[in-house]
Amino acid sequence: MRGNLSVRHTWAILLYMIDPSNSKTTSRNCLTTLLNKFAGTSDQLLSHLRKLHLAQGPQEPLSTYAGQPNETIDRPTSTTDVRAALLKIRPNSLPGEDATTNKLIGNLVIQG
Repeated sequence: MRGNLSVRHTWAILLYMIDPSNSKTTSRNCLTTLLNKFAGTSDQLLSHLRKLHLAQGPQEPLSTYAGQPNETIDRPTSTTDVRAALLKIRPNSLPGEDATTNKLIGNLVIQG
């Protein structure tokens, strides 16, 4: 989402998060109801959604790592690592705390 809630794909994710079992039309109707019932302006709604759903960054400075160096763990994550992890995902397992299903994560397109 990268802080931009006006992108088409971001709205598709939000519609999916409303209720993944509903059709697109039902999700759009729920979103329309939300927009109509919100007391503020659309900018205020976007601001409210950003506060609720987008990471605001760490609140306190992170401490420096004090352990022994480990080349395997310390190297930057590569696109190959991400692709390998995506291939290992079981699409029918339960979603995590963020309620994002593994099927949705498995459908991500990695460019590069």
